[in-house]
Amino acid sequence: MTRATRKKQRKKITLRPPRGPLGLACRRMNDSVFRLPRGWGALGLGAALLAFSCHRSEGDPAAESAEQTFASVCAKCHGADGKGGVPAAEGANPPRNFCDASFQASRSDEDLKQVIRKGKGGMPAFGNLFSDAELLGLVHKIRCFNPASKGH
Repeated sequence: MTRATRKKQRKKITLRPPRGPLGLACRRMNDSVFRLPRGWGALGLGAALLAFSCHRSEGDPAAESAEQTFASVCAKCHGADGKGGVPAAEGANPPRNFCDASFQASRSDEDLKQVIRKGKGGMPAFGNLFSDAELLGLVHKIRCFNPASKGH
C-alpha cells in the first residue's frame, strides 16, 4: 500500500462521527459552548427533584429509607409534620420549621446536607452517620414539606 492510500484511509476513519457511551454515533457540538459553570449541574438536578416534588413511586426503597430515618431521627425534634417543635433547652431556639417557605427558599440542598453533617446552633452534628445517598433522601424528604412545591 502506498503512503497516499494509507493517508486516505486514516482520513476516512477520522471523518466518522464520534461514538457515544453506548457505541452509537452521536454528533458532538463544541463542548465549551454548552458547558455550564461549576455547580450548575447540581442546581439542575435539584430543580428536577423539586419538579417531581414528593411524587415517588410506592415501594421505592430510597424513599422508604428516608421516611424511616426521618421518623426515627429527625422527627424527634422537627416533628413528624416537619413544623419544628419545642426547644430542647430553655432559652434555645426551636427546631426549624421545614414547612416555612422562606426557610426552603433560602437554603440550597448542599446547605441542608452540611447542617446535617456538621450541625448548627441547637442542631447536633451527625457526621458520617449517613451516606451521601441517605443524605440526598433526607434532603428530598425535607423539601417535601415545602408549601411552594405542593401548589399552595
